[in-house]
Amino acid sequence: LGWWAAFAGHGRLRFADIPPMMIPGLVYLAVVLVRGAITNEYPYEILDAGKHGYGGVALGVAIILVAVGIFSILMVFVDQRLGRRPSAA
Repeated sequence: LGWWAAFAGHGRLRFADIPPMMIPGLVYLAVVLVRGAITNEYPYEILDAGKHGYGGVALGVAIILVAVGIFSILMVFVDQRLGRRPSAA
């Protein structure tokens, strides 16, 4: 975050960028759940469908998705604000 705030170009992120930003995490989730169903091994306890059931896993994933969504909205908001400030030239 520090590098991003200090050195990255700002003002380019849009709220429409949030869904594509979440795709890698959702693909990872799908791979983990399919692999876990085959091997019965999960990298995180919250994703252990054998222990929590798919309903429990879905609830945990939904909570994480909401948290990541809120964080992403805040990052876009901050990026847009940083893009509007005058640069020190």
